[in-house]
Amino acid sequence: VFDSFPWPQDPTADQASAVVSAAKALLDIRQDRLAAGLSLAKQYDSIETPGKNAIRDAQENLDRAVTEAYGFDPNEDLVTQLFHLNLRCAGSEAMDKDMRSPGPLDPDNPVRVTQYAIQPSALP
Repeated sequence: VFDSFPWPQDPTADQASAVVSAAKALLDIRQDRLAAGLSLAKQYDSIETPGKNAIRDAQENLDRAVTEAYGFDPNEDLVTQLFHLNLRCAGSEAMDKDMRSPGPLDPDNPVRVTQYAIQPSALP
């Protein structure tokens, strides 16, 4: 996630866990296929082929989990919703309010400032 990209501000622990699980499932499938000699380009080109597709299914699961974590309406334009979230976050930061950003959960301090950078070791 880029520093200027708004992070979901109010995800539940279940929503965050769903994103982690869906991302891990997608990464595992991609890694297995890379090990079998299929480039990422070929893996994602296969999404256009009709029929069952593990990459497509895993990507759709991740997309759904992320949409839910953001609290977005999947029937509305996602870019517009993201833009409005970015505006709200920028306005809050301009008033020196802390905003959520990526990083490990800390039950004693659930709000993290945007300068926090996620570390790979924070992921399961």
